[in-house]
Amino acid sequence: MAGGGGGAIDGKEQRRPGVLYDDEAWRPCLPDIHPAWLLGYRLISFFVLLSLLIVSVISDGGTIFYYYTQICSNKSR
Repeated sequence: MAGGGGGAIDGKEQRRPGVLYDDEAWRPCLPDIHPAWLLGYRLISFFVLLSLLIVSVISDGGTIFYYYTQICSNKSR
């Protein structure tokens, strides 16, 4: 591919970076992975992390979020 900055390669139009078409945001990058398995994995991961957060709040109390909010509110001053 010498020379100019043509807009086509092998007769196909180049895609602009950062543009998603149709349902590309929801499809896995690997075609071997079925979207249902990916959804199941994401749901299981979400509930595992949610349960860990709930256990942390129960054992340490809601004050575990205080330090983070205190830092964020002081940065704006």
